[in-house]
Amino acid sequence: MVTLARAAMLVASLGLSSSAQKPPPGRAQVDTLQKAMADAQAKAARPGDNALTCDAIQNEIVSSMRDPAVTAVATKAGAWSADEQHKLEEATGASKAAMARQMAMGLASSLGSIFLPGLGMLTGRAQNAAAAAQAEQSAAAAARNIQQLEERMNEMMTILPQVMRGQRLLELAQGRKCDWLAGPPGGGAR
Repeated sequence: MVTLARAAMLVASLGLSSSAQKPPPGRAQVDTLQKAMADAQAKAARPGDNALTCDAIQNEIVSSMRDPAVTAVATKAGAWSADEQHKLEEATGASKAAMARQMAMGLASSLGSIFLPGLGMLTGRAQNAAAAAQAEQSAAAAARNIQQLEERMNEMMTILPQVMRGQRLLELAQGRKCDWLAGPPGGGAR
């Protein structure tokens, strides 16, 4: 009976904290992204593209990727990605430690309740409180992650014209079988 009550309290505490999570990006933001992509893609093809030589295509791609807006977004996205990877690695270690603590508490509670009736109820409350706190932390982390993803998406929308133009130029280069697509001979930079 005590186990059933503990389980019910845990489920209730998880339900309350998960209902406080921020919903995923709204339909309006997805629509904005789709419209921005469609606009950028429509403007990617320009008159005279078919007359571009392989060297001209390469020069335009390089200059487009050196645009300060593109480099700023790429640098920020790279730094954010590295930071998120580091956080993930830290969280994996922390979650293993937390799981070990919970298992130890559960074992101690089970063994203790054999000798001291009522101890299981007390330690069960502590376990439920710890689980509720962990659920709240997870909900807050999820909300932060969603906000950061929305920020990255908004930043990417600012450089969609350059990205789509680059894609168009690469397609032209592939169609022309430009030598530089295979990379420079000997692995050196051109």
